[in-house]
Amino acid sequence: MEKTSQRLQELIQRYLKQKITNQQLFELLGYAQDPLFESEIKEELALLFEKADPQALAEDEQSEILRQIFKKKD
Repeated sequence: MEKTSQRLQELIQRYLKQKITNQQLFELLGYAQDPLFESEIKEELALLFEKADPQALAEDEQSEILRQIFKKKD
């Protein structure tokens, strides 16, 4: 299946609603490992951080979490 931004958004929404199948979760993780979608995922996560509680994490803490998510495996 071709990866698209629309599909990524669908998978993220299913994940957030806890209505994602194992196969869909595996697909979502494939997007997370794809450099073409890295900036889109980072933007989405930043928005989710802000919606959850803008004061919960400082900007540097948010950046560190994102860095850990996208850290290259050695």
